Amino acid sequence: PALFLPRQNIRMQLDKLIKDFNILQWDRIVISDGSGTTGKPCGWGVVVVDEKRKVELLHGSLSLGTNNDAEILGVVQGLRHCYLTKPANKPFLACHVFSDSTHATQPALWKKHRDLRALITFYAQEGLQIALHHIPRNSFPMAELVHYTANGARKAAITVLEDDPLAERRKNADC
Repeated sequence: PALFLPRQNIRMQLDKLIKDFNILQWDRIVISDGSGTTGKPCGWGVVVVDEKRKVELLHGSLSLGTNNDAEILGVVQGLRHCYLTKPANKPFLACHVFSDSTHATQPALWKKHRDLRALITFYAQEGLQIALHHIPRNSFPMAELVHYTANGARKAAITVLEDDPLAERRKNADC
């Protein structure tokens, strides 16, 4: 289903999140979700809102992964976006990341994701002040939007891999 998020609705959602989590200072709000099944394509979706309330929607997929891979990738990609858009004249950027995945909001649990944990450490060293927050699944419309976006990215990857027009040719090629 398509979700339409009027600007007023976004402002109300942000104000509620900020109040509910007692956030005193923020430069970026990141809302992330992942979608996947072990051994199959997985996808992630992220909404990033800056201090001017500009909203950006990001998404992507992997051809093979797990649900936890997708959940963590969403968080990391959201932080990557914050890092890449951090103004040069601003030494610190307060980034609050929200996810419905307990696993994604606790990097200490990322046992097999040391490389992604290292990225979080790098972003922190580069001036991102990162706060990770757990939220209930689809608890507000922007969370629902990233949920559908992550599912869409996963389904698109499945479609591309299953409908690869060159797959049959590669199978029959003399190699």
